[in-house]
Amino acid sequence: AYTMHDAMRAAWHIESAQVQEIAGAMNRAVEAMPSPRLMVISGEGEFLLQKAISSAAGRYAWAELETVSLAAKMGSELSRCAPAYAVAQLAESDW
Repeated sequence: AYTMHDAMRAAWHIESAQVQEIAGAMNRAVEAMPSPRLMVISGEGEFLLQKAISSAAGRYAWAELETVSLAAKMGSELSRCAPAYAVAQLAESDW
């Protein structure tokens, strides 16, 4: 029988895999930037981003960048909308 303990263990493994994927993707993205000074995090998965930053500390230089949480600054509702707004702004630009 599948127990609550089994479910919690599976969830932990899934979260760990997501955090590692995010950390790797962030590393690749930051390597492509000239010299980032600040990291702004937002969206539904902000808690995963925070865990990725913590897990990358000491391994990747980007984990030491100043980090601004839009949820902390503007509230979680606006933070969840920020990624979609950013993509819309990019779509309208000459990017």
